[in-house]
Amino acid sequence: MDSPAELQPQLARLATKMQLILKQKELLQKENEKLRKQLQISEVALQNQKDLNYSLSQKITALQSTNGNLDEETRKDFERKINQYIKDIDKVITQLNG
Repeated sequence: MDSPAELQPQLARLATKMQLILKQKELLQKENEKLRKQLQISEVALQNQKDLNYSLSQKITALQSTNGNLDEETRKDFERKINQYIKDIDKVITQLNG
């Protein structure tokens, strides 16, 4: 069995390695938090771009409809949306009157 004097250098190396590991863990946690924040910012930016894309798509469809440049399928889809909006408005008016 090793004597306490022989174990001392091993314990010192082990303590040094543990400190390095703890420092590395702390750095990794900070990096992880930074990456999480960047991901959240990117997700918000992506959602904003999707919203803008949808909005622009709706505007294009509306402009095409006023110019009469819609193909048959797009025109029918546009009419369905308009009819659904009218139904939703009628429901709200009925609820307000009732």
